[in-house]
Amino acid sequence: WIHSAFVCLLPPSEVLVLWDRLFGFDDLCIFPVFAAAVFIYRSKQLMACTDSDQLKEVINEGFELRVVPILQHFLFPTPIDQSYMNPSSSSSNN
Repeated sequence: WIHSAFVCLLPPSEVLVLWDRLFGFDDLCIFPVFAAAVFIYRSKQLMACTDSDQLKEVINEGFELRVVPILQHFLFPTPIDQSYMNPSSSSSNN
């Protein structure tokens, strides 16, 4: 992916979004960061693979990937607010 600048993985519109970040930051670091973000995003699928063909399939599926949300989630992870997940527990605390 990094060698091809993600051209073979992402749809053209998303390649341009990623390249905009490359030129905007004037730094190639965005490519390995995005690669790591994709691995984290796909971690459950990757861990469920039982053979190399399945791994290749998961790794080469990229047309549903969106650059900005994946980078944001990777760089700025948000903790899960348990009170938001279970509203009844917050009312019992008051």
